[in-house]
Amino acid sequence: MDQTQKVEIISIIVTLFLFAFKFVTYKFTGSIAIFADAIHSFSDSFTSILVLIGITFSRRKTKTFPFGLYKLENLISLFVAFAIFYTGYEIVKESLFSGNHIVENRLAAALVAAVSAVVSFLLAEYKLRVGKKYNSPSLIADGHHSKSDALSSVVVFAGILANIDKYAAVVVALFIFKSAFEPLIDSLKVLLDASVEPDILMQVREILSQDPRVKKIKKLIGRNSGRYRFIEVVIEINVRDLKSAHRISEELESKIREEIPNVDEVLIHYEPAESDELIIAVPLKDDETLSSQLGSADFFMLVKIHQNEIVEKKIVRNPYTNLQKGRGRAIGEFLAREGATHIILKNEPTGGSKYILEGLGITILNIDKDSPRDAIKEALNLISR
Repeated sequence: MDQTQKVEIISIIVTLFLFAFKFVTYKFTGSIAIFADAIHSFSDSFTSILVLIGITFSRRKTKTFPFGLYKLENLISLFVAFAIFYTGYEIVKESLFSGNHIVENRLAAALVAAVSAVVSFLLAEYKLRVGKKYNSPSLIADGHHSKSDALSSVVVFAGILANIDKYAAVVVALFIFKSAFEPLIDSLKVLLDASVEPDILMQVREILSQDPRVKKIKKLIGRNSGRYRFIEVVIEINVRDLKSAHRISEELESKIREEIPNVDEVLIHYEPAESDELIIAVPLKDDETLSSQLGSADFFMLVKIHQNEIVEKKIVRNPYTNLQKGRGRAIGEFLAREGATHIILKNEPTGGSKYILEGLGITILNIDKDSPRDAIKEALNLISR
């Protein structure tokens, strides 16, 4: 039994107690407002039972429902909303069309309403806090129901003291109608597969954009199902082989799951970056000499190639020459951000630098030349084969 289930069991016990408390008070006082409030509490108990059922069964997956019964929570939430509307209707009918009601012992009736308001408010806050923590739509809907119960008890308290019992009951009904509107809309959105919240999609986009291997985000959509989220992405990545692309997509999926709560599934479709241009990175010790090691390079010459012809050259300073730990990864990610597709190295990279570069989609060209011009010329021959 998880926290959301425990909350609903507590809710059922508390609201049944409030119903009995108010109904007995109504019998002794004759207050139609107290009666309306008692009906509201009973509907709260009933809907809490439905929510508990929905929470318990919504996570199950079967052969018939391989994607789970997550939307059962939203269906229960929708039913709760209609139950709240019906409760409001019954209270209005009782208040306006059942004749005059004489309230006896107003002070006792008002005291019951005050106690009920405090208990219902504390219960509502508890439900909403746990519901938002676990992203449970049915528990959040039930929390709004309990909050409307608290507000209605406040109105009952004021109405009894002001001797406007019947009109207080009508105001209670208006609170009830209002409390049903938000869960109704939210449930319909999920059941009709509306998109997840824009801020969640922005968070996913930011996670993908921060990875230098992702060149372009072509598609990003998501939907809610119960408390869970399903994300689908199409990206272009700077890799040439499927094995590396698959590994990158798995890393991105794991990162999205870590940073965004309640994600049930992340589906990433990857495509190779569309470009007829190559950028060769050449590590330099100075303007005229290749660096023997990747980490010791002071500069990088970036040579843009189009149809096996050099169209642009530029030299950038290595910003990580003084970095003590993680220099290979930092340099690799820097070159990936610069768009490098190949790198010329005189010697085989040491440590994990080789796997870092390959994982970033940068092809290593082992060329034992001192002159950048000779190294680039040989690189063009290798690439054109």
